[in-house]
Amino acid sequence: MQIPENDELIFRHKMNKRIDASSQSLATLRTKIKEEKKGNADFSTTIFELELANGYMKIKLENYTQPGQAEWEIFKKEFSTKMNDWNIEFTDFVSTI
Repeated sequence: MQIPENDELIFRHKMNKRIDASSQSLATLRTKIKEEKKGNADFSTTIFELELANGYMKIKLENYTQPGQAEWEIFKKEFSTKMNDWNIEFTDFVSTI
């Protein structure tokens, strides 16, 4: 069974907006840490790891080709979970600064 086109478009649009917002948040945080001279190797490493994970998610979303409805539903659920996990990790990191 084929995936309804607007379901895919809506999901991709929502996730791309979240990824872009995450990228912006990371850039803002990196600047803030640098300006306040709070930066240390641990902060830089964590930001770098979050940036990598965010970039990976963007690529994964862009490269996904849906073989069918059931696979698409699994992908959406797993992708949403990973995005939520990323947001939790980011929020936890920000709370340590």
